[in-house]
Amino acid sequence: DIDELNNDEIREFAAQLGGSLKNMYGNINEMLEWFVLTQGKQEAGFLPVDICASAKRSSEFLLGGMEAKCINFELKEKTGMIVQADPRNVESIFTNLLSNAIKFTPREGNICVEFEAGEEFITCRICDSGIGIPEKMAATLLDENTSFRRRGTEGEATSGLGLALTKGLVEIYGGRLWLESQVGRGTIFSFTLPKHHGSDKE
Repeated sequence: DIDELNNDEIREFAAQLGGSLKNMYGNINEMLEWFVLTQGKQEAGFLPVDICASAKRSSEFLLGGMEAKCINFELKEKTGMIVQADPRNVESIFTNLLSNAIKFTPREGNICVEFEAGEEFITCRICDSGIGIPEKMAATLLDENTSFRRRGTEGEATSGLGLALTKGLVEIYGGRLWLESQVGRGTIFSFTLPKHHGSDKE
């Protein structure tokens, strides 16, 4: 009975409820975005985007899920991390990858976002201390013809489309997505986005 809960218990319940609702919203949104992408209706759109700011907005949107699992989150921001892309697509990429990390990271685990600027592309890494991905699964996980559905560490549901969608969005801009993982130790998802677009190259 909620009337018998103290303030701390109510806050914890609210955080868990918020995380569950964000997870449900994320799964529905992934399905809609996947439909748009596979129908060839997803426009690239090239605008200057501060990739650190995009990561921050996505992490704030997912804060409830991290708080519910007491996950330690670190965003290693850098200045001048500007890519050419659609801001909405960049945030979708971060939201999908961070949501995935939250689902498969146990309580009191760690998630970190890092950035590295190259000559043509900026690389972003989402690192977690989660349960990891078995080698056979990792080998085909990013294949658009493969759909994996496994529940998170606390039974969180997945759509099975998030990674394929993310890969498709990254590739629209000529970037790439890849992963490194060890079972029981965690996973690193990395992706690149361009610093310049066509004639804008310096």
